[in-house]
Parts: sequence; structure tokens; C-alpha cells
Amino acid sequence: MAHERYEIRRVAIVGAGLIGASFGLALQNVLPDASITAYDKPEVLRKLRERGLPWNAYEDLRSALPDADLVYVALPVSATIQMLPEIAANCGAHALVTDAGSTKSQICDAAKRSFTSDERTARFLGGHPIAGKEQSGAEHAEAELCRGAKYSLIGDASGALRDSRTAQFVELLHRIGAQPVWIDADTHDWALAAVSHLPQLV
Repeated sequence: MAHERYEIRRVAIVGAGLIGASFGLALQNVLPDASITAYDKPEVLRKLRERGLPWNAYEDLRSALPDADLVYVALPVSATIQMLPEIAANCGAHALVTDAGSTKSQICDAAKRSFTSDERTARFLGGHPIAGKEQSGAEHAEAELCRGAKYSLIGDASGALRDSRTAQFVELLHRIGAQPVWIDADTHDWALAAVSHLPQLV
């Protein structure tokens, strides 16, 4: 198994809105000694400071990434796709990069162009927490947002879990109360369109 000594000690949250900040709060509860770094726009980082969160805050993406064991990307889909090449170029080779975007096919296709399957390099894992609330923004983030919620992971569990980075992330999801579900990107997008996007459109 690759990266047998991999541990989630340093986490970079790229996009500290409702989902990203909620993940960070949940992480604090289960890994209180972890170092958390947040990257976002100045006004979003200001909201984190107003909540008194002890996170390192950066407006420069490159400064937020190099030492991270886990990079959690919680940006809009278009922004995630746009920033994946820069994330891949600046994160450590040992890192696991995962996203929380609601559309998986486009993001995973983009990730294939920036990340390789070589276990000696950073690994990408597509994900999507099926959780949220009516209010958006870091000021509404809560540690229990994902508790009891399904959490889509893109890929085949039998293969993905051979990498210790993925295995530890899945364990972390269980610890924050989420329920990981393995699925392929196209099926995820079809299912989400049927149960979420289509009813909203109607």
C-alpha cells in the first residue's frame, strides 16, 4: 500500500464557504491537533476570523497548499475545474486532493488531466457531500452538517481503498458522521439530476 505512514495532520480547505467551513469545523472536533489552512477571498476569510476560528488564512492559493496532507476543494464546479491544474502543481506529492462539487463527471475528467494514477504523486478523489442548508456562507457553517448524510465518493472502493490516503479519508468521513457511498461519476450526476436538479427546475 502506498504512503503507509500517511496521516491527516495538515489540511488545506480551498473554498471556505458553507461546505468547506463546515468540513473544517467537523475536522476540528475529531482531529483537534490538526492544522487547518483556509484559502478564499478576503471577505470570506474575514467571516472565519469573526467566528474566532484558529485557522491559517491565505488569499494566495500557492501559500496554502505545499504542506497539506489533505486538500479539500469546496468551490463552485467551474472554479474547481479552473483551479485543479494549479492545485496539482503546488500540492505535495504525498497529498490527497478531494472536492465537494455537485457535478462529478466534469470535475473528474478535468482531474484526469492534472493528476496521474502514479501512487508516488498526489492523488485525486472526487466527492460530494449530500448535505446543505438554505443559508450559504461561512457564517452559517456547522460541524454537524454532514452527520447522517450520504457522502458520494467517485470510483471503485476495492481499488481506491488500496491507497492509504483514500482509506484514511474514508475513515475520517465516518468519524464526522457521514455515510460514504461509492459510485461512478455518470451515475452520480444522473441520480442527482433526477432527485435534486430536475425538481428544482420544475
